[in-house]
Amino acid sequence: THTLGNCLRWVLSQNEEVTFAAYTVPHPLFPSVQLKVTTKTEPSLDVISEACGDASDMARVLLHAFDAACE
Repeated sequence: THTLGNCLRWVLSQNEEVTFAAYTVPHPLFPSVQLKVTTKTEPSLDVISEACGDASDMARVLLHAFDAACE
């Protein structure tokens, strides 16, 4: 959960629209992440959705690079 939370926090922090991005893991026994995001004008949910897509794209590129290196 920390891996996902920190990844999303980093991707969000790269967006110029985001003024604050942080995450917490409420309890180590439960696989959940709470995001706190403040934006300038865009709705936070739109920015978070975009960040999830960007993080997914980055993971896909990393996976392809890893697979290519292992061949």
